Amino acid sequence: MQYLQAAPASASWQVPIKEMQVRFIQQRVPEPLAFEVAAAATSLAALDLAEVAENSQQPLDTVASAYFAIGDALGLARLRAQVSALPSDSYWQALAKAASSDDLASLQRQLTADALQAGGLEPWQKSQEIPLDRARRMLSELADAKNADLAMLSVALRELRNLA
Repeated sequence: MQYLQAAPASASWQVPIKEMQVRFIQQRVPEPLAFEVAAAATSLAALDLAEVAENSQQPLDTVASAYFAIGDALGLARLRAQVSALPSDSYWQALAKAASSDDLASLQRQLTADALQAGGLEPWQKSQEIPLDRARRMLSELADAKNADLAMLSVALRELRNLA
């Protein structure tokens, strides 16, 4: 899980990982193992990072840093949690939920690749200032929603596509 070390220590998505790690440590689980288990849910990101690193010919730590910074700047962990919280009572709801989750992962990969191609996060943010502000406002409104539904999340994903 070396890719997690490239993530900013202040990244908001790390809070639940650290909280879970503390609970494991309190139950006398060795600290390294507690971290590995608590962070296991992030292991899918490793595949995204490897894909972007290979395609961009950038070092993994550079890719991971950009990937997590973009995710944190846009609040993608919160959006991912909202997608996960969608009901999946029917076959079609489950498919829509899975498709939204896949779209979000694809968008984060694409945004990371775009940022790396632009020369890093700062140049990319400057080149995307207007759509980035619009996306941030929409995602902030969505974060305040008590029960986000598929329609709301679909619109948010569409807004993120405008950045890619």
